[in-house]
Amino acid sequence: MFPQADLSLSPRAPVGGTTAYRPRDPTQTLLYRVIQDYFKSFVRDRAEEGRFLPAHVIREFESFLGCGILANGFMRLKCGSCRHEKLVAFSCKRRGFCSSCGSRRMSEQAAFLSDWVLPVAPIRQWVVSFPIQLRYWMARDSRLLGNILAIVIRAVMGFQRKSASVLGFKSGESGSVTLVQRFGGSANLNIHFHTLMIEGVYHEEGERTLFHALKAPSNEDVRGVLAQIQKRVVRVLKRRGYVLERNSESNESEYPEEAELLLTDLCQAASVQNRIALGENAGQRVRKLGSFGIDGEPIFQEGSRCASLGGFSIHANTAVEANEKDRLEKLCRYVTRPPIAEMRLQESKDGGIIYRFKKPWSDGTQAVYFTPQEFIEKLVALIPPPRIHLTRFHGVLGPHHRLRSHVVPQQPEEKSAETPSEAGEVKKTRDPRRLSWSELLKRVFQIDLTICPDCGGTLKFIATIQERSVVEQILSHLGLPTEPPTFHPPRSPPQVALWDEFSA
Repeated sequence: MFPQADLSLSPRAPVGGTTAYRPRDPTQTLLYRVIQDYFKSFVRDRAEEGRFLPAHVIREFESFLGCGILANGFMRLKCGSCRHEKLVAFSCKRRGFCSSCGSRRMSEQAAFLSDWVLPVAPIRQWVVSFPIQLRYWMARDSRLLGNILAIVIRAVMGFQRKSASVLGFKSGESGSVTLVQRFGGSANLNIHFHTLMIEGVYHEEGERTLFHALKAPSNEDVRGVLAQIQKRVVRVLKRRGYVLERNSESNESEYPEEAELLLTDLCQAASVQNRIALGENAGQRVRKLGSFGIDGEPIFQEGSRCASLGGFSIHANTAVEANEKDRLEKLCRYVTRPPIAEMRLQESKDGGIIYRFKKPWSDGTQAVYFTPQEFIEKLVALIPPPRIHLTRFHGVLGPHHRLRSHVVPQQPEEKSAETPSEAGEVKKTRDPRRLSWSELLKRVFQIDLTICPDCGGTLKFIATIQERSVVEQILSHLGLPTEPPTFHPPRSPPQVALWDEFSA
């Protein structure tokens, strides 16, 4: 567990000129209140239908309820000058829908990639998305997801090797980092790939490793890459029995009947189609707000270095030049962002949930509307299975590639991870490649958590408080809640009224 939120013990105002860190109370956010109020009702209604959530999904919701809650334990920081103290609560560290932990992971991973993985070279982002049915198969079958990702990487790297061979570098190799995103802009399940590809090749010349940049791909090049991806993916689907040949007389299918689907599978199948899976609105499309009445998904507009073919689409028009470190880190934060943006959540007058889009769809849709239980259903579909890697490294950036040590930025020396004490004992220190929470806040938001808000001194860690009796004693002395929040008991479904206040 690591520091996530803090609470000042002193109500005094910060010193002038010092930026103070004032965290939000997680219990007051709309996402937290919806889960606390309606999760037990969701579980009860599903149990009445004979469907149950898997253990890893239940743990996700239970951990989220305790994220940033001081009653579950905290760290104590104290200023050495004025004795000002600060409490820092622990986080859940889950990777499903927790916006706070997702934001921390986004900042940490972006800093790691830009500092220690991606070399000083041109980087291009290749975004590849897939047909709706294929998204569902990839969500259920991690092996299929890995096979399709390998196809994408081979197609892009194959194009680069071909471009390099024209310049006379036939043995050149490139590298990439791929972030597997499981979400779409409407809180739906939409598995697609964001690949940060080095736009150039490395080759060995004696004891030296040389880099040669490549020209940006043309629109024709991008279309050619997409055609290869589509052709090879369909071939794999046919070989694995997902797609039957036209002349096949077999009516058998590996696709299970609805009654045989697990609850998570049912939620995922509906989410990829922007439909509701459960409740009185089961089978209906997600209600859209601000639309001109055109049904279906937004139309994919082809542009520069963009193409679409048979439900597959590719976008390769975003690139970062070498030495543009700030832009590179910003791009890394974009591809590692969490699935739910809490600032775009809004509660309607009838108790429903409105999720606004960052940009309107081409049909004019500006937001989608859910009942609280429908929104929880969408969160269930977004939770990744355990032990599934969502960040993949390929080519020269692969962990065992012979050129990796010559390509990535210089790593710290091995001895820096251990320091001998005066007694001769070896003590392990924190890996310098991993930034602390305070360092991330300072790097991203220019907020220094270690500065005392009273005197401007330095706050230092003094203790981790996890023992229940000590936690209750300290919080009682401060007049703070000593009992962690719990799920509210199941309630009767509310009467849903018309949701016409959006236009107002």
